[in-house]
Amino acid sequence: MLDLPPYERLFIFALIPVHLLSLLLAIAFLVLVLIRAKDGDIKRSFILFHSLIIIWLIGKISKTVAPTLPLRWWSNVFYYIGILPLGASLFIFSRSILGRGIKKWYLFYIPAILFFIVLVTNPIHYQFYKKYTFATDRFGSLFYIHFIITYIFSLIGIINLFVVGIRERKEFKKSISLIIGASIPLIVNMNYILDVYNPMYDITPIAYNISLIILGFAAFKHDFFDFIPQALAKSLNSLPGSIELNNCKYGRDDIAENKLSIVKKYRLEKEDIIIKRVVSIEDIINKQNELHSIISKKKLALEVIEKEREEKLKGLIFKERLRLSGEIHDILGYSVSSIISLLEIARIKNLSGEKYKKHMQQILSLSDEGVRKLKKSLIVNIKNSWKKEFQKLLWEIEDHGLKVTKHMEQYNSNQLYQLLYKILREAFTNILKYSKADEITIILTKLDDFYLFNIIDNGIGCKSITPGTGMNNMKQRAKNSNSTIVFNSTVDAGFFISLKIPIKNYIDEFSE
Repeated sequence: MLDLPPYERLFIFALIPVHLLSLLLAIAFLVLVLIRAKDGDIKRSFILFHSLIIIWLIGKISKTVAPTLPLRWWSNVFYYIGILPLGASLFIFSRSILGRGIKKWYLFYIPAILFFIVLVTNPIHYQFYKKYTFATDRFGSLFYIHFIITYIFSLIGIINLFVVGIRERKEFKKSISLIIGASIPLIVNMNYILDVYNPMYDITPIAYNISLIILGFAAFKHDFFDFIPQALAKSLNSLPGSIELNNCKYGRDDIAENKLSIVKKYRLEKEDIIIKRVVSIEDIINKQNELHSIISKKKLALEVIEKEREEKLKGLIFKERLRLSGEIHDILGYSVSSIISLLEIARIKNLSGEKYKKHMQQILSLSDEGVRKLKKSLIVNIKNSWKKEFQKLLWEIEDHGLKVTKHMEQYNSNQLYQLLYKILREAFTNILKYSKADEITIILTKLDDFYLFNIIDNGIGCKSITPGTGMNNMKQRAKNSNSTIVFNSTVDAGFFISLKIPIKNYIDEFSE
């Protein structure tokens, strides 16, 4: 660095605080993403892209302050650890935004590894750098091949981000913010390498400061890292099965108050699927802030109603206990008294032979009749059991740390709740094993001639569904009950189960 003119040395050292500010901003932004963003391919690919830029900045600072040429060279080697894979990383990040993650993503980093080997061995062949000093750098032929490959990847990545904005009009502002944020450092660095404006020094870190401000604005202004609504939208929009959703994440009355209709109708006609969409799920997501407020009020009202129902249920249980105690007293009192009387007669008359057998048969018949009447008096309690077991299962799910959102109408079919309990139990087991979800939405409603039971989680989802024991059990239970079950999922979009149950098979069996 001593070879440089004094004014250039002064200029370079004056830029060190700018480099440090860029580095601090980059690290702070990375920590923010790690804390706030929902885990998935988008988050992981963005963190890798952002980490490479941080390595780039650290290498740049190290190069700037290096007192000797050898130290400056090895700082430069570290610097290129961040630069060489940067284009491929931006490309992979853009594919994740498009929802088209790459399974063998690591293959795209092979050129970066090869060029890194070329860089480290440059003192042998001088094909990456023809000349390397404090004052000037002259690039070799292999450097420009790396330059072309990196910027091809970067250009494709930026085009992909633009495609997201064109395809999803409501995502356009997000995409433009991402494009500008990703492009500024790359364009400035390209100008420096190609010597477009004859720069005295690489001002890429300054450009990166501007880029971070834009990316930060995009993240907070457009909720870029809030992926849960997008996950629900992807799950519902890609649903191939037989389903009508009148009460998805928000109640039908809530939607009406906001002048929205969230009716999605799916009906099966032989093997064809006819789909009618009145309003897309994206319209609902745009209203989510207003709807959250309404849902909170509804939730409070439902809690009051639930408390009233509990009090009513306690009263019914008390009345039922009184009824049962009276029934048992009457049935057992009569039967036991009659049996004692018959036994006393047999003792007094000293019966034997056929008369004794006939007398004992009379006692046995009286005992059977008493037991039969007692069973009949207990049948109402037996019919309540599956509904209670279903509620216990919901509590058990909450005890495992999952947030449970319910939109359930109440019915009195014990057989219906038996089926729902077994389907939910299998789904809950799969969620614990594979989903990594922290929230589950359960919907039960009655449509024209069938019940509709939906289970939605916000887990990691999957690219393709491979049925295991749990899913096969659910399919078999649906088949045994003449019902239709549909499974759907995409990566980072959770898992969706929809069960369509014929009403004629599950009529109300008792009233509360």
